[in-house]
Amino acid sequence: MRRPIRWRVSPKASRRRFLFSLITLVLLLLPGTAAAAEYVDTETYHLPQGQTVQDDLIVTAQEVIVDGTVEGDLVAFGAYVEMNGVVTGDLMAAAAEVRINGVVQDDARVAGAGVHLTGNVGDDLFAAAGGSWPGFAMFTQEAAPGRTLTPGLTIGPKSTIGGDAYLGAGQATIAGALRGNLVAGAESLTFIAQVDGDASLYANTLTTSEGARVGGNLKYTSTREEADLPETDGTVTHIVPEEKPEEKVQPNPLLGFTWWLLRTVMLLAGTLLLAALVWRFAPQLLGRPAAAIDRKPVEAGLYGAAVVVMAVPVAAALVFMVVLFWGWFPGGAAVFAFSFGLLSLAWLFSPILTGLWLGRRIFALTPTLSGDLYALLTGSGLIVLAGRMLSAVPCVGGLMHWLLFLLSFALAAGGILLARRAPAQEAAAA
Repeated sequence: MRRPIRWRVSPKASRRRFLFSLITLVLLLLPGTAAAAEYVDTETYHLPQGQTVQDDLIVTAQEVIVDGTVEGDLVAFGAYVEMNGVVTGDLMAAAAEVRINGVVQDDARVAGAGVHLTGNVGDDLFAAAGGSWPGFAMFTQEAAPGRTLTPGLTIGPKSTIGGDAYLGAGQATIAGALRGNLVAGAESLTFIAQVDGDASLYANTLTTSEGARVGGNLKYTSTREEADLPETDGTVTHIVPEEKPEEKVQPNPLLGFTWWLLRTVMLLAGTLLLAALVWRFAPQLLGRPAAAIDRKPVEAGLYGAAVVVMAVPVAAALVFMVVLFWGWFPGGAAVFAFSFGLLSLAWLFSPILTGLWLGRRIFALTPTLSGDLYALLTGSGLIVLAGRMLSAVPCVGGLMHWLLFLLSFALAAGGILLARRAPAQEAAAA
């Protein structure tokens, strides 16, 4: 008679039900998974010594400790998994830290920031762990409440692996006896094991010690010399990555010109569209400053130069003062975004404001041309086109382009300041 499925769900475990259901579905689809397995979903699971689960066991818990015997496969997911007993089938475990101190009579597949084997695995071992890999920095230094996380992969000197081992970690120490082949990759690898088969060691830093041995062939990548390698009965192959010479790609003049022309058209279209929108909804933002520049261009330039010199230091000082009293978040971050965002917007809008002034000056010299909107579009377009053409000049083009927009920004800032200082009657006349 089939044993019924038993569920033990703690009040705090509801947040894990979706994950548990998903894991259960995947396990049921895997070949060889027993349909009558015992399922446990709880906060803490402990199988005491002397007790036996005569079936496959699937556990999700914050802390899983198995001191007894599982006559079947053991699947464990949690923050901390420790297996001190006996598993007659396979072990599959994933946690912040996994410790195998007992016996797994078949395969073991484990993953975690810390994976530590001091027991025995009867067949193959597949393990992935952290250590010095940046990607594992997300794990805290506490695997579970009261348990300090030890990152990296370690295989103890008294451990045995009956089959092959496939290991990957940021930092790994491999000792013990391996009856099959070994494939290990790590940023830092310490090899002290005795491998009966072949060994492939991929590491930036490979360290060996007396007693390490490879019964078959050895492949390795490391800065170590062959004199530091373990005793090997087969051949030794040092894998050196091939450095491919950099191929110099000759620039395509037609492609470069096409890209420059496309960027010019896009910048020109964006500037003219922005100018038309501002003139349609807020013409006073452009009219008064442009009139002030026209009346006093030298004074506007001097005021603007002062703004250019003081803008960044004043914004930085303001951010510093806010951070001093309110901290970086949200005070400092908000003021930084506002201050430098305001400067960026002023830089973006400056060709439009100075473009109105420039367009009016051009139209004043050409009686056949008239209309402030057309003057605005003409002046703004000329500034953008002049900047793009200057940027195409070899060597000094970028600097000349930057200076042109800096002059535009200074005139725009000076015009705004003069417009704010102008008397009401003068502003009305403008």
